[in-house]
Amino acid sequence: MKSQFKLILTTCLIASVTLFEACKNDDVAPTQQGTAKNAKPTLTGDYQLYNLSGTASGTARFSKRSDNSTVITIQMTGAPGTHPAHIHDAKDNIVIDLTDVAGDGSSSTVVDATTMTYEKLIVLKGYIAVHISSTNFGFVATANIG
Repeated sequence: MKSQFKLILTTCLIASVTLFEACKNDDVAPTQQGTAKNAKPTLTGDYQLYNLSGTASGTARFSKRSDNSTVITIQMTGAPGTHPAHIHDAKDNIVIDLTDVAGDGSSSTVVDATTMTYEKLIVLKGYIAVHISSTNFGFVATANIG
């Protein structure tokens, strides 16, 4: 009789532990189990548009993403070839290197929020510079920002 009681008690204990472990994650919503953590940032709809002018013309758009990073998109006409681009501060220091403007006049750069948040970027006193080439730092186009 004692051995049957021990067997029943052991079986109940094992079943309880198994049930407890199986239900451990049931109370966590699916978005809390990692999908939100792995979600890619999306555009929020907030943006600032700047007009580029010089021997070429176009726009530079700063678009805010959900992780507070910024997508900077340049669209330019009037300057065939590849052109390096940067954001300079008011003291003329390069603060952010941008992706070169390609032969089709386009460039897209993601500025991570750890480098500079969208909010800080749109009030930065400085300018966007699109240069003639990597060896000729004359300007193809510029735009004041901030």
